[in-house]
Amino acid sequence: MPYIGDSITVEAGVALSVLRTEFWARGYDYLSQDAAGIARTDRWLNQSHASIVLKELWPFRLTTTSGAAPLSIANVGKVLSVIDSDNNDWDLTEMTEREMTPYRLTSLGIPYFYYRDGLTLRLWPSSTHTISVRFYARPAKLVNDADTTMIPERFMDVLIDDAVIRGGKDADNAQVVALARQERDQGLADMREDLMVAPRHIQRSGYHEDG
Repeated sequence: MPYIGDSITVEAGVALSVLRTEFWARGYDYLSQDAAGIARTDRWLNQSHASIVLKELWPFRLTTTSGAAPLSIANVGKVLSVIDSDNNDWDLTEMTEREMTPYRLTSLGIPYFYYRDGLTLRLWPSSTHTISVRFYARPAKLVNDADTTMIPERFMDVLIDDAVIRGGKDADNAQVVALARQERDQGLADMREDLMVAPRHIQRSGYHEDG
């Protein structure tokens, strides 16, 4: 896996209302006429948004949250680190739930490990220490007009092209699907080139995050 750097600035996303307008302008304005059409529009846009966001460990997905353990994080994806803030910022080691099976999970003490229980991060030995979690977030569903994408606004067309693919398939329009897929794939390539860039010293050394 290539090195993924932290995003220096958080770029603004795009509001759902803007996405709808752009999508309808591609020839799908008939979907704006009733609640069923708007619901279909929102479903395709959300599917496209999630698909693109989850394709890569994009820097714009990086975030940090904290709280008392066990800590539930609704949008948690890949976890990079868990720090025990109540124990000199100790960097806890990840264990799988299967690896934790031989241990009594209810044992109390100073934690050395963390493990995932669905969307909840738990410590072992069990503790209510405050932890700081650095992770790649998963996208939330866009519901309200003002809800914004994780994808930066400048890459909005990639999302719209992907939604057009879904609309073209629904209409059995192979020509539209082919053209939109070509544009979508080029847009994704541009996103990767722009966002998935390692610092120069890492580029020179050929370092990879997974070793």
